[in-house]
Amino acid sequence: MKKIILLLLMFVSVSSYSFSFNGVWSNEPTEQQPYIMTLKLSQSKLNVTGTARYIVHNQGVFDYNVTGFVKSGVAYVRFLNEKKQLVCEGRIKFDDSVTVYFKKSKGYDFIPILSYLKLEN
Repeated sequence: MKKIILLLLMFVSVSSYSFSFNGVWSNEPTEQQPYIMTLKLSQSKLNVTGTARYIVHNQGVFDYNVTGFVKSGVAYVRFLNEKKQLVCEGRIKFDDSVTVYFKKSKGYDFIPILSYLKLEN
């Protein structure tokens, strides 16, 4: 019985661990992702802030402010331009401890629907 309780406690402590969105996350351009996306994020408790940068071949560099919140291990974020207008909304989830993916729920067409980003060292 003690072993079962110990195993349950270990499982609960491991499953309740959540990763932090702090850091710089970016991708390498590929055929599927022919752009560079960089997120510089800072998480304070349940709030997320930072910047997003898109570098799109032959189209330019686009910088946005990022604001959002974390709920159940998912960051729900909004990208705002310099006039504080909404550019897109989406969520950031962990794929593993060094990879996240951003999935756009609405916004401008040139911002990809799905981007996988790795934590930079």
